[in-house]
Amino acid sequence: MSPLSDSELAKLKPLILLTINIFQPVKRNVIATKLNKYVRKSDLDNIIEEMVANKKVVEEPNGFRLTYSGQLAIVPGKGRFLRDINRMEYLVQLSKQRGGSG
Repeated sequence: MSPLSDSELAKLKPLILLTINIFQPVKRNVIATKLNKYVRKSDLDNIIEEMVANKKVVEEPNGFRLTYSGQLAIVPGKGRFLRDINRMEYLVQLSKQRGGSG
């Protein structure tokens, strides 16, 4: 397979940042699963490593998180909205597991 062009990279980076923002903290394999239609795992690994080096993403023991500069690189309104929906769905599932209504 050929390396990614600059225009392909320009499209993938915000998508990866948005995915990390929605699911953070998120493991690398979860990002790869969510984006497997759009990017090869080897390219994803290279892009994530570049974002870590550029301080847009930080790797913590429990997964990747966006830094402040990483958050500025995505569309804030849509990213925040999708992240909040995902977190609320997680809290509902957690509540159900603990015997809450939902």
